[in-house]
Amino acid sequence: MCLFADLVRCETRLYNALNDRLRERHGIVTWQFEFLRFLRDRPGSRVADLSAEFAIGIGATSKGIDRLEKKAWVIRRTNLSELRSALERGQIGLPTG
Repeated sequence: MCLFADLVRCETRLYNALNDRLRERHGIVTWQFEFLRFLRDRPGSRVADLSAEFAIGIGATSKGIDRLEKKAWVIRRTNLSELRSALERGQIGLPTG
């Protein structure tokens, strides 16, 4: 049981360190980075796709995309064949460090 607790604490510290570094260097936080990675790997995804992947509500996902869109990290495009919005990464590249 002690090993499990140690692993959880270690994971939390790493996650928090990554979060701090992303915020300092790129002005985003970890969940935003995860959204961007998902969109990089799955071009044309929809809010519903992100919602399903991360097991969060559509409303929360859409608000998260709104925040990324304001920073030009994500662009919403309408898929005319389906009349649904697809998401693309914006002009700014995905953080690499």
